[in-house]
Amino acid sequence: MLVPSKRFQGQLSFPEGLALYESAERALPLPDRTLLHHKALWIKNVGRDPLGAAQVLEKALEAKPYPYADREEASEHIHTSLAATALDALETGKVSLEEGRDRVLSELAQARSASFFNPRAAHVEATLILRAEESPWKGSTCRSARHDQFGDGEH
Repeated sequence: MLVPSKRFQGQLSFPEGLALYESAERALPLPDRTLLHHKALWIKNVGRDPLGAAQVLEKALEAKPYPYADREEASEHIHTSLAATALDALETGKVSLEEGRDRVLSELAQARSASFFNPRAAHVEATLILRAEESPWKGSTCRSARHDQFGDGEH
């Protein structure tokens, strides 16, 4: 029921949804990457707390794959969510331009995979580039930082 988190957005208040995630966490003997990832998305999207969501996403990255799970939450997907969270923090002024930009680019670099295409990572990167063209970011160093991060043609 808790994955994906969008399933009950609009039906539950932020505290109600968060309480469900926390109850599920307490019921499990080990941290679950997927549950933590979607809890963080709830915090980011419904609670509008990108910094709090980033803390939960870091815990998701640290969690080991859950024993006997049918599939594992890919680290690349968690890094994509960290990039989106950093972009939200940047857009809401919770972090500086430099800190937000660097975090977005760093997480996007880690979100890349040789084994599958990650369309969400491409979306987050495109959003960053578009925002770099808009006020108050116009003239910022987003494009040059992206070049420093990925080099010529290596994206």
